[in-house]
Amino acid sequence: MLGLAKMAEQHTGSKWHRQGEAARPLVDFLVIGAMRAGTTALHHWLTSQPDLTMAKSKESDFFIAEKNYGRGPQWYQKQFCPHTMLRGDISPNYTKRDVFKNVPARAAKANAQMKIIFIARDPVARAISHYHHSLAMGQNMPEPEALLGSEVGAHILATSRYFYQLQIWWDYFSADQFLILDYNQWLQAPHQAKTKLADFLGFNLTDHEQSTSRLNDSENLQKLPRWWTRASQTPMGKMLRSGLSAENKQKLKKHFSRKNHQPKIEFSPALRAEIYAHLEEDIELFHKATGLNFDQGEH
Repeated sequence: MLGLAKMAEQHTGSKWHRQGEAARPLVDFLVIGAMRAGTTALHHWLTSQPDLTMAKSKESDFFIAEKNYGRGPQWYQKQFCPHTMLRGDISPNYTKRDVFKNVPARAAKANAQMKIIFIARDPVARAISHYHHSLAMGQNMPEPEALLGSEVGAHILATSRYFYQLQIWWDYFSADQFLILDYNQWLQAPHQAKTKLADFLGFNLTDHEQSTSRLNDSENLQKLPRWWTRASQTPMGKMLRSGLSAENKQKLKKHFSRKNHQPKIEFSPALRAEIYAHLEEDIELFHKATGLNFDQGEH
């Protein structure tokens, strides 16, 4: 199977500059999730690869009708550097089908041959991280014991049901267009995970040593003042963040971090077991579909 870079080269060849943007698809690959599974670190690393161009801001959400799809393809084209071999976009909202409908259909319409990447983290640990992240971002959240009976709890569980989320993507894209990455491998054996990703997309891997640390860790986000987290999610805030390097973002976060922040809310072993019970059927279906097991020690 040809890598995406080779396919793009064959598609455009020496006519690249003469044909311009019309000669290529809008995007070559998408990272569609999961939220709270290392997509921010992945975005920073992919941005460092010279053969790729990533959308100006992580989470362009172009294929979501309620967000940026109405801006049109010309707006989306402007999110990428025009003269690199591959274009990629990372939007974990693409695997929130309980909230955002028909995303795979729009993506397939843009490029039915694109590659799809999904990072799978232990679903219980991901759900708990989702809760802490929402809290750190200033969202009003129920106490952990009341989470499973709440609307936001239902959404958090739905986002951790990976088989359910990917099912509709499999309706539009074939199995060989998918790469399921193991979150733990990404953290513990990053060179192996990066090599697998580079081989899948077909580009020359560089900068093996770039950090795969949890750049968007909820514990660090909780140290930031509420005005920061709220402002960063506004259109203006996203635009400003897209113009900053990862290093400068970390410097600003360190500068504004609160020295005395609220302690992290803990989830009891009983509640963790209850969350697992809600997700168990989907975990089994996901394992049968992908072969991936989860490290039960993470949660």
